[in-house]
Amino acid sequence: MENLYKYENNKEIKSYVERSFPEFNDYLLNITFSAEIPPILQSLIDFKSENYDEELTEYPIDQLMGAYSHETKSIVIYLLGIHLAAKQLKSRINVSSLYADLLHIVLLHEIGHYWFYNVKISKDLRFSGADIEPIKDKKVDEWIAQMFAYFCLKENTNLTMTMSALAEHQPEDYRFYKKYQPENIQVFKLIVRQIHLSDSADQTYKKLIVNDIIKRYKEYCDYNL
Repeated sequence: MENLYKYENNKEIKSYVERSFPEFNDYLLNITFSAEIPPILQSLIDFKSENYDEELTEYPIDQLMGAYSHETKSIVIYLLGIHLAAKQLKSRINVSSLYADLLHIVLLHEIGHYWFYNVKISKDLRFSGADIEPIKDKKVDEWIAQMFAYFCLKENTNLTMTMSALAEHQPEDYRFYKKYQPENIQVFKLIVRQIHLSDSADQTYKKLIVNDIIKRYKEYCDYNL
């Protein structure tokens, strides 16, 4: 069973996004909520795993709880994956509304991927979404989506705490945002702008560290914004 859901119909999610990323208000986004088995779990089933739902040691968003397709510019939310993560993490993340919290975080994370590849954040950027190749370094790609979700939720202490707690049970790619965190959203957008304009060879985790982009643009941001 699948339900096609329009981003612009959800006032709560829309308010989270457009409060921090007002450039998003001219974009329409369809999101499919799916009850199918997520790809990660399906791969375990295909390998004849008898207890596939108990073999997870980490809970990534991509392919377990959601997915963004660069080719179709579409988002899928895997409800079964979110339910499973909430069930298995409830003893480690003491939040009564864990399922709802995860749903918010996953939605905003995937919208963050869409935002990076499709929404023009600066007038001098010439890209139209299709001009940007997928970032090959997963750490950088997930850092962008995580930071997008973080800034959307920054004023909601409960959800940011849940997001932080969830990251401790996720692969390193999803924890990277806690280590390299821009001081404010203007710095983050400047970093994203730089990534948009850079060659694919420079869109790497190592480059992000070596060049220390956050510090490099902090002074510029504080002076100009």
